[in-house]
Amino acid sequence: MQQGLLIDDTQIKQLFKTALVEVLEERAELFHQVFLEAWEDIGLARAIEAGLQTETVSREGFFKSLLMVNAKDLQRKVKQTMIYWQSDQFWLGKLLEHPEIMTQGETLEELEENLREAYLMMVMAEVPEGYQTKEMVL
Repeated sequence: MQQGLLIDDTQIKQLFKTALVEVLEERAELFHQVFLEAWEDIGLARAIEAGLQTETVSREGFFKSLLMVNAKDLQRKVKQTMIYWQSDQFWLGKLLEHPEIMTQGETLEELEENLREAYLMMVMAEVPEGYQTKEMVL
């Protein structure tokens, strides 16, 4: 009769720990990506859950809150050059000063509104609530 190898819980834990550390060291980048994706998924799930518990905001309300401007800010306008053309179904356009911003609209007015909103979303991305503005000369 052959006897099995007897290992106590402490030895099993140590072996498992050693093996895990070796794998983490050898595949650190992979595990880093896995953990980042898991945190992003958790954050997204929490954001969705919070969003389901709040009231719906209209498109106009969203952009109004996005801007959070005071009367002084409304007096200042940023001038941009719109480049536009008509396709088979829509008006297409982008901003000359920001060619990465491109959108469409069924009318020229809708195209202009969509470009304005896309510009605001780009400019206001990652700006926290309660921000301040100051005019400066470049």
